[in-house]
Amino acid sequence: MKGQRAIVVALFWVLSLVAAAGAQTTATAPATTRAASGPADLLRQRIARLVNELESDDFDAREKATLALIEIGPEVLEILYQRLPDGTAELRQRATHIAAEISRKWQGIRLDAGKVVAGFQAFLLPPPKVYAAGDKIHLHVVLSNVGPTSRQIVDFRGFDLELPDHKLEFTSRRSDGRLIVRKAGRTATPREGKAIEYPAIPDQRINFAGGGSIATLIPLHAAVALPAGEYEVQFVWYSATKSLVADAMEDLKSNPVRVKVGQ
Repeated sequence: MKGQRAIVVALFWVLSLVAAAGAQTTATAPATTRAASGPADLLRQRIARLVNELESDDFDAREKATLALIEIGPEVLEILYQRLPDGTAELRQRATHIAAEISRKWQGIRLDAGKVVAGFQAFLLPPPKVYAAGDKIHLHVVLSNVGPTSRQIVDFRGFDLELPDHKLEFTSRRSDGRLIVRKAGRTATPREGKAIEYPAIPDQRINFAGGGSIATLIPLHAAVALPAGEYEVQFVWYSATKSLVADAMEDLKSNPVRVKVGQ
């Protein structure tokens, strides 16, 4: 069922943009590239080149580009979608096929989790209850390899805390990610907090087979004491900022969840 839902969603986006593009026959602007400064930029440039090749006069070049974009996965879709409004009929047809194939091969994707980055997706489980003030609040984040191939990550060593309502950040050199806490009701977020640090350990790399996942328990109460109120919490993993996974074009963000604290 998840795979079927993912296909429907992917095709909806592609076909809606195809409809908006209409039957244009004007010349198209190729996907732009810029000087690369790291692996993420190189991947963006590669995707842009492959998208341009979907409109090549050479059939074999178009076929190879199509297969390569499917292999890269969901991260190609944003760049591909940007080209659709001024793309040719050939590009729009191949975009539909690419989106469907990515959805078929990447069936581990959750529609209620964050955006896929470098083959990984982060899902922050909604808290199961309303907490009382002073309770220990543990959040479960599930990091999944939603692609068809094996991938490797660095295990968690700590988390920074960001309180954007007050433009405050509490950081640690050892952190591999951060928790973002915003107010969702009338109660303001506290102005005090700290980063979460786990005991010092060497970098541990974890190999994930396609579809593999790891669940981590994050003690939110260890970072910030939340008074009675309602808050929005989001998890961010520094996949790109600290190069924790190859080819990450940005940091991996989870879905936001609501945390309610009673009197």
